[in-house]
Amino acid sequence: MDLNNLEKTIENIKIAYNRTYAEDILKEKITNIKDSYITNWENENLGFLKEVYNKTLFSNGLPVPVLTVCGRGTKEIRFTKYLAYYLDPSNYHGLKDNFLKTVLNHKCKEAGLRSDWYKNCKVESEYYLGQTVINEHKFSGVVDIAIWDKDFFIAIENKIISGESDHPDLDLNQLERYNELISKNKDIKDKKVLKIYLKPGQNKGVSKSGWEPLSYRNVIDRGIKVLNETELSITARENLVRFLMDLAIGPLNKVSNSLYEINRLAENLLEEGFKLQKSIKFDRLTSEYERILKIL
Repeated sequence: MDLNNLEKTIENIKIAYNRTYAEDILKEKITNIKDSYITNWENENLGFLKEVYNKTLFSNGLPVPVLTVCGRGTKEIRFTKYLAYYLDPSNYHGLKDNFLKTVLNHKCKEAGLRSDWYKNCKVESEYYLGQTVINEHKFSGVVDIAIWDKDFFIAIENKIISGESDHPDLDLNQLERYNELISKNKDIKDKKVLKIYLKPGQNKGVSKSGWEPLSYRNVIDRGIKVLNETELSITARENLVRFLMDLAIGPLNKVSNSLYEINRLAENLLEEGFKLQKSIKFDRLTSEYERILKIL
């Protein structure tokens, strides 16, 4: 081997060595980053994993959402009465006026109602607004929930599945017809009036025919606030939990299966440590059912 070949051979050995060394360094850095990420993930999520596991442990039972179990969770009349019951401070649910105040106070403040509007008010489901005539066509209406006192009137129209009903002889939609009835009702017309349109899904913040939007998500979040920030009796807390579960759940079997899957994933991650696919699925499901987990 001549000198030139020897020098080339030595240079190739150096290049190969440097490449191998660099690859080893890179692998070590990747391993360190991975180990650091897993350690941080476990430190940040260990408490949450334990909390979720205990909340979704089926052997302890789950609060029974009565309407959903009976297949009545999407029946508007039944659900309206259920909601009105918990809004009424005079009923024996143990919440007094805490739920009513927390759910509606922001809207009442915006409408200019007095600060203690919730004291001694009346709550009634299926409230008859009366009847009137437009263009020789007579019509009447019943609003789902009414809340009132001597100086204000709150109307709540609750829509779970159905939309607004039409009138065969008038171009007015249901909310517009209710507007007419409210404006001509001698017991209401001189009071401050707040009209609320309650529906599932996102609250887009846009009024409809003068009716202020309120979503079930809003009601659930404010109910959770009552659970977390109000001193409640055991009975009152259990009553509110069951009601909020009914509001949040929908089809019971789908939610039950999902809660079982969340519990299984939490158990696996606690026992086996970080697993990428399982952690991604766990994060997705806990995000999807965040409100139910807060209620439990």
